[in-house]
Amino acid sequence: MKIAVDLDGTLAEIHTVFLKELEKREGISHRFEDLETYYFDEAPFSVEKFHKLARYNWKNREISLTEPSLPEELNRISENHRVDIVTARGDVEEKFLRSWLESKGIEFDSFIVDRIKTNLDYDVLIDDSPKYIGKGMNVFLYDRPYNRNAETGKNSWRVKNFSEIRDRIKQKLV
Repeated sequence: MKIAVDLDGTLAEIHTVFLKELEKREGISHRFEDLETYYFDEAPFSVEKFHKLARYNWKNREISLTEPSLPEELNRISENHRVDIVTARGDVEEKFLRSWLESKGIEFDSFIVDRIKTNLDYDVLIDDSPKYIGKGMNVFLYDRPYNRNAETGKNSWRVKNFSEIRDRIKQKLV
């Protein structure tokens, strides 16, 4: 099976780093749990501001994993399947992103930058964005506060963590 895994918000806890930097720079305090929509429609900042600070954070801040056991779980998946990192984060030099993946012990076959992930040939996409649901690809929607209002449907499943993803793939529930 060919599996595409998103970077920001799925592997990398970029949002909490962003919120800390936003509070430090502009005094805007907002909790991660209060992010209600993927494009931050109700938040006191814009998606453009998020991307600007995200670029800065990738180069200058320590970004943690979304979950501590993620490398082990993803590496177990990659033992039997092709796992590629597929990101729309084309606004940061690839060397920073690859270095982060290496430092976290995440194994993968290829690193691909593509803004329209559903055009690629994968059996499964693991992503925190609900915009890929219903676009023809099997999607594991990685549960985040800002995507909890999104409905999954045919060929899409909400997942809480990479252990659940591994189990679903192992049981061929995709």
